[in-house]
Amino acid sequence: MHCSLYSLISFHHTFCTFHYLLLAIHPRYERAVDSLADLAERPQITPVVHRNDPNHMMFKNRTVGLLGYFATHLVFSDRYQDHQLMQDIVAGKVSFFNSDRSHLHRASALNKALGHGRWTPCGIHLAAQDLRQDYLGLMISKNSRFKEQINQRIRWLRSFGIVSRVYQQFNPQGCLLKVPRQQGGGALTLRQLQGAFWVWLSGIYAAMIIFLFEREDDSESAKHREEKQRRQLLQDLLSVSDTS
Repeated sequence: MHCSLYSLISFHHTFCTFHYLLLAIHPRYERAVDSLADLAERPQITPVVHRNDPNHMMFKNRTVGLLGYFATHLVFSDRYQDHQLMQDIVAGKVSFFNSDRSHLHRASALNKALGHGRWTPCGIHLAAQDLRQDYLGLMISKNSRFKEQINQRIRWLRSFGIVSRVYQQFNPQGCLLKVPRQQGGGALTLRQLQGAFWVWLSGIYAAMIIFLFEREDDSESAKHREEKQRRQLLQDLLSVSDTS
């Protein structure tokens, strides 16, 4: 029983040590970036924007708040070549300010370049916060008598999903927007791993104490066996002498 307990404790602490080392090597997962505030808390992620496009103008000449912070940290997309930008986005190194349609188109193009099928997951996350809203509409003259009639027809088309259907027909999604959790956080430090070291050390001490008790119990058992054998031998000798 003692041997099995000793082996169990040794196995348990070996497993704990291996588990902590695995956590130190393997990257941890963290919550995806869903707003400018989230992105500001992740300085390891590079904010990227197209030069002089509407998303860039949103930050231009801003000096205070989050917009002012990103105005000094933005990187322009022209420094990236081919699919490098999208690869860095998928890897969690870059956050790119652009429209959803552009993101999906770039992700689909990357999947195609890598030889993946059309309905392969995009591998990107679209943030929940809309920094800039785009609208689809029809241009008519001001105060036109057809305004209300056109609005009614548009509402009718939207209620039956026809507008979305037509939009998807001319702007196909391509890849599936099924996003794995983003990686981040880096490896654990030695300071964070000191808890595992103390657990391992306490396990070693416990195993040594149990081992010493096992040896003592074994020695006591050996003495009892020897004493029993001597008594049995003495009884055998006495029985032989009586018969003679």
